[in-house]
Amino acid sequence: MITRRWTVVVLLMALSLLFAATAMADQRDKATKVTFNTPVETPAGVLPPGTYIFTVMPDSPNNIVQIWNEDRTKLVGTFLTVPDYRPEAADKPIVMFEKASTSGAPALKAWFYPGEQYGRTFVYPKSKATELAKLNNQNVLSMPDASASNMSKPAQTAQEAPVAALEIVVVKAIKPSGEEVDKDQAVQSRPNR
Repeated sequence: MITRRWTVVVLLMALSLLFAATAMADQRDKATKVTFNTPVETPAGVLPPGTYIFTVMPDSPNNIVQIWNEDRTKLVGTFLTVPDYRPEAADKPIVMFEKASTSGAPALKAWFYPGEQYGRTFVYPKSKATELAKLNNQNVLSMPDASASNMSKPAQTAQEAPVAALEIVVVKAIKPSGEEVDKDQAVQSRPNR
């Protein structure tokens, strides 16, 4: 009888550790469920309306964001981002957009995980960044158009070629005039003093 009770206690403890590990994994990859009621443009193309999961790719230097379908069975895209600072952390996820581009869909700008002051601003191919900068009259992060093809290639680990290629891309910003400038002119990378 006592052995049976201890077995139940040990099994319950093991289950509680399993659930704790799952919760920590979600914190580690910052999984966030996002629902769009309209199409949304990403650096790799337009997403149809629907529910998606945003994650930070584990074992990457926190600048690679992946977007999955709702049940995380299909990777929609792997995206290069740059840290962006907000003075106040929000208690809910924040997704920011640029005005609609020529595709007619608002363009995904940044994602902030709840409780954090640093979010991730998406980097667009230079041609799309130039268009968005002009339309929105503000600087937009950019990468060479040739590097953008790695965003739509499937990658499950930070060591795979598409992700490794994104991690070494030189990021710039495009001004509304079309001039290329340092990326710090498009994001706030640290608090103002």
